[in-house]
Amino acid sequence: LEVVGRGCRVLTQAALADRRYHKAYVSALEHGHIRPSMAALAFLAGRLGLSPTTLLGDDERERSWSRLEADVLLASGEWQRAADGYRGLLDGGLDGAPRAESLVGLAEALYRLDRGREAITIAAEAARRFEEAGRWADAALATYWQAAGLYHAEASAEARVLLEDLERRIREGLVVAPDFEPRVLVLLAMVESRDDRPEPALGYLESARVRLAELDDRRRATFLFSLAITYRELGDLEAAIRAGTESLAVFRAAEARFESASLENELALVHLGLGNLERARSHVAAAAATFDAIGDRRW
Repeated sequence: LEVVGRGCRVLTQAALADRRYHKAYVSALEHGHIRPSMAALAFLAGRLGLSPTTLLGDDERERSWSRLEADVLLASGEWQRAADGYRGLLDGGLDGAPRAESLVGLAEALYRLDRGREAITIAAEAARRFEEAGRWADAALATYWQAAGLYHAEASAEARVLLEDLERRIREGLVVAPDFEPRVLVLLAMVESRDDRPEPALGYLESARVRLAELDDRRRATFLFSLAITYRELGDLEAAIRAGTESLAVFRAAEARFESASLENELALVHLGLGNLERARSHVAAAAATFDAIGDRRW
């Protein structure tokens, strides 16, 4: 590691690896044969008494770290910090594919912050750039967030057109990610539900359910949660409770504390709708306790 003289600790490879990694792993990192995960980078930097970005060296690798950091913040639900990270990257003059990738991340973060209107043009630019590069799967993901922004802005007709086109392309063989088609179907159901069209909405939800079996536990639980919300919006409270309870069990098994607390909150609303105040109080108390424990003041 070319960091001697920067105030770091001087350790052998074995000492640096400690009991968490193997000496051969550190050697491979030193010679550039593999790339470290964020967790590995943070651990090794801590052992050396350095910040993670110091280990990355030149500007390009530092930019890669910033992008990785923003991606991890987004995946972990730190949406405002993720949005700030993507904006910082974009303000740095990114172009081409790196710009499109950061635009997609920013669009998702804004949507999850209930700022879907802002996400529309950002996601549309990302989709256009990906299409120009022939990256059709990435373009489809950007289009999904554009449609989500349109849904948030109550532009149902425009959102429906984009989502139906995505569903058609998936049927024709477009491969994006294992969880992509259920996401499209659930968002289509939400659009139909908002327009008071319960029959097609329920049809989309049932199609999404069929595809859930193909997903890993965390993704399956996420979509069961989405199904529970949409069932509640359609007025089918019993189905909402079934899907929600199943999702909660899967989330707990996966130790997903944030999503578990979110679902406790959703189940409280469902039981409130059914007039069961005791159950509603129980669920919302559990949600509040978990959000407090993980320090999520907004939720």
